[in-house]
Amino acid sequence: MNISKGRPFPLGATVTSRGINIAVVCEEGCETLRRRAPLKLVLERTDTGEREKIAFKEDARVGQVYYMQLDDLEPDKYIYSFEDAEGKRFMDPFAERLKGTESWGRFSPHGAYFPEEYDWGDDRPLYRCYSDMIMYLVHVRGFTKHNSSGVKNKGTFEGVAEKVSYLKNLGINTVELMPAFEFNEVMDTEKRDQREVVNAASEELEPRTKKSKKINYWGFTDGYLFAPKSAYSAEGDGVRSFKNMVKALHSNGIGVVVQLYFPKKYDTEFIAKCAVHWVSDLHADGLRILGEKIPKKALSVNPYLKDTCLIFDEFDAEIKGNEKQSLKNVAVLNDAFMCDNRKFLKGDADMLPAFVRHQLQNDVTLKRINFMDSYYGFTLNDMVTYDAKHNEDNGEGNIDGSDYNYSWNCGIEGKTRRKGIESLRLKQLRNAFTYLMLSQGVPEFVAGDEFRNSQKGNNNAYCQDNSVTYLNWNELEKNKELFEFVRKLIKLRRDHGVFHNEERLTLSDPKSLGAPDVSIHGEQAWAPRLDNYMRHIGIMYNGAYAERKGSKAKEKDFYIAYNMHWQKHRFALPKPPKGKQWRILMNTEYGFIGDKTIKAQTDLNVAERSIVLLEAASN
Repeated sequence: MNISKGRPFPLGATVTSRGINIAVVCEEGCETLRRRAPLKLVLERTDTGEREKIAFKEDARVGQVYYMQLDDLEPDKYIYSFEDAEGKRFMDPFAERLKGTESWGRFSPHGAYFPEEYDWGDDRPLYRCYSDMIMYLVHVRGFTKHNSSGVKNKGTFEGVAEKVSYLKNLGINTVELMPAFEFNEVMDTEKRDQREVVNAASEELEPRTKKSKKINYWGFTDGYLFAPKSAYSAEGDGVRSFKNMVKALHSNGIGVVVQLYFPKKYDTEFIAKCAVHWVSDLHADGLRILGEKIPKKALSVNPYLKDTCLIFDEFDAEIKGNEKQSLKNVAVLNDAFMCDNRKFLKGDADMLPAFVRHQLQNDVTLKRINFMDSYYGFTLNDMVTYDAKHNEDNGEGNIDGSDYNYSWNCGIEGKTRRKGIESLRLKQLRNAFTYLMLSQGVPEFVAGDEFRNSQKGNNNAYCQDNSVTYLNWNELEKNKELFEFVRKLIKLRRDHGVFHNEERLTLSDPKSLGAPDVSIHGEQAWAPRLDNYMRHIGIMYNGAYAERKGSKAKEKDFYIAYNMHWQKHRFALPKPPKGKQWRILMNTEYGFIGDKTIKAQTDLNVAERSIVLLEAASN
């Protein structure tokens, strides 16, 4: 091995034609290193365990960046780390591949090189626009870890790829992965003992604490953000397994959005480089970027990310008029959709105006990701099964997790065999999915919602690496009825542009097509009532405004009657277009019922807590 000066960029370990270039930031500064000991590169052979420490030279430094070139080195036979002036080991934050992290629950990271080229073939990001996306939130481990998953490689990237036929059948076209970068899933915690001890300084009684280990199942913590998680790889190589998964999903028309969590210590340059790496080198279609100091505007105008879907919790950067067109790749999470619509679902007063706004909102810039549940809070099934959280298993006295779930157990807390309550719960789940899939924003639901996945009332399952969070695929067979409803609802949305318009809805007729793009109705047609005690509304969509450029197909008109009151209501129907009749496609009391022509075309009776979907079809 020959050592030469090398180059100060790019940061990290880069395979070159001669060997490996190393560039690392040492925040201690050159003065500290000169006084104590030089910064060292620590190399270790993977086959013999032989270790060598190589000091960086002072003349191979720019600012806080030290660098060197290692020639004639076999990259695949070494792992690396660094040693500071005090002899403390630290890792390369730019490492794109780690060793020592292959087993879940054991985290001893070392940087590893990845010299071989990956054969992507014709694969590339799908560049799907937001208006066409249907998102599905997945925890890589929990998705297939349960014995019922039926996959060979449980709890891995390979396991996700094995479920591709299921995902296609369901109809989703975008998978969002919870943190799948290298993070330490074992966290130290302090647990209070019921016994008390005397504090020697104050001579007062204090609770005794003891350290314990807890699993960080979600992964929202610091880590090595350039490297896919090897514990999620069946073969122990997170990079290759992640790429294989992406390639398999892409070949079936399914995009991949990756969640990245950045603690506040990271600067704009680091975050941008990491984001570009996941897109350019790992072929991610989108990034959901979380953290405390995220440079949202800088990322949104980054030329490398202009075709990448960027999703933020919120977007507080000021948008000037001439910047709106450049932000078509940016979306924000619509927490209000979940909170307000859960309240409307259970019949709370004064929620109708908010519900209508959420259903129709489709801004051209800053698209909204609509959801009725997420990784935090109740699952969709638990939303209709529990009034209160049940987080005792987390070991925090049930004080963790939100107390505001806007849920309703439909009469009994937890599981029940009472047919009336189960029937109501199933109808409420159909209602919730209908809200979501027929809203104008981007719909997203959590894996397993479609077959009533439950976390037993735990609304903060961040530390539950067990059957609480693993999807039990046996429930799919038990809840086929709901699965089929969701599948047909997704297909309805994908087939009809009225439910995902590319342009903003105006409640007017700017193109003089004979009717508004969308209109709101009450019990009397064309006369909506939004009083605080009202819980029912009709929404009609003019298909002519949803016809896509280049498409020869004529879009249909639809009318949706929403009744979240605990009493049935009669809706006077607006007249369908000339030569058309209203036909019932779906009723959440029963599900999809085919094309059923209404005898009386002037009015419609809608049962309590039900939604009816009508289509204007030819006579």
